[in-house]
Amino acid sequence: MKKMLYAALAAVFLLAALSTVALAAQNVTNPAQKGSLLVWPKIVVDRAGLTITADTVVTIVNDYTSLVDVKCYWMDEYQNIQDFAFRLTKNQVVWFRASDGMGMGGSKEVFVPPFDASRGELKCWAVNLAGDEQISWNHLFGTATIYDYRRGEAWEYSTWNFAARGVDRNKPVGTGGTLPLTGADGGYDACPEYLLGTFLADRSAIMSDFDDGLESFGSDLTLVPCKQDLRQDRIPTYTKAQFDIWNEDEVKSTGAYMCFKCWLETTLAPRPAVTGLGAGLVSRPVASAGAGTYRNFDKFGIGSLHTDMGFFRVTGVASTACKAADWSQFPGPYTTVYTPLIGLRSNNLYFPPGYYASVGTNLNTAGFDGSGFVKWDVQWGHPEINER
Repeated sequence: MKKMLYAALAAVFLLAALSTVALAAQNVTNPAQKGSLLVWPKIVVDRAGLTITADTVVTIVNDYTSLVDVKCYWMDEYQNIQDFAFRLTKNQVVWFRASDGMGMGGSKEVFVPPFDASRGELKCWAVNLAGDEQISWNHLFGTATIYDYRRGEAWEYSTWNFAARGVDRNKPVGTGGTLPLTGADGGYDACPEYLLGTFLADRSAIMSDFDDGLESFGSDLTLVPCKQDLRQDRIPTYTKAQFDIWNEDEVKSTGAYMCFKCWLETTLAPRPAVTGLGAGLVSRPVASAGAGTYRNFDKFGIGSLHTDMGFFRVTGVASTACKAADWSQFPGPYTTVYTPLIGLRSNNLYFPPGYYASVGTNLNTAGFDGSGFVKWDVQWGHPEINER
């Protein structure tokens, strides 16, 4: 009975995700298409001493009949970066673990540098053979599968894919070192104007008809700004995630926000900075180290929402509510900026008498915003290349 209940619950969330991505605008990033730039918003590696207790397996596919090189950047919650590049041959699928960068099976294993932190993101895009220009190659897509070995569970999401627009395959897109997310010809897909997602109210009881006491410990939210500088001499992106919230009775709440730097993961719960999700669950951080001031997160709790389910709209805005003290451990300047966002949401569930599970999906999108970009350090060319 319980297995059927778990499967039914997971199917509901997955069907909800599939029903939304198909409605995305043609020139706005979405996980249902192929692209030349891929983003994995949530990479997880948990360790207990030398033991890996949670890991992420990254998959990337080239479905074209010739090879392509890709440039990638790991970025953690502190905006530490690790870059690498590798080649995808024709019709090749590659997969590797984030914890150690080891390739997983197959005759053409790819080994990459490991993701050294516990939380963060991954970006990869097609580049020319010299590694000094990003190129159009709308034949890439991927997934991330997050394994929690303590709980014996796993869940998977698809990459956010940005197609190159109006550029022939294998030709440069924009100027080397800057990926323009404009949605216009000569650039990549734009980002959405804002994101939408459902959530389970923290500590709400659901599906009580089964008398199983199924309980929610809130929903985790991961956000990545679409204005991102990955260069060594980079300017960090500081912004404020601003929320509008509705409950099942169409009652709207405003005023909830969280300031963050470059990447955010937080639990939509009255006290998002508290570690741990409940009795018996292994304690873990639920707010990014890049997070700063937050206010009015009680609106995500059952005591304020008054219904088990709600939905939110989130945008990244400039704000004087975010203070330099929020990020004193990071280099300045600390000016917040408006930025479109992409991301995903996962729900944390408790099944008595002691089972825990998570299920996640990409967020829904609405609108169009062509102001995004990704900046990176291009590779130096070889001076003797024209002398042979």
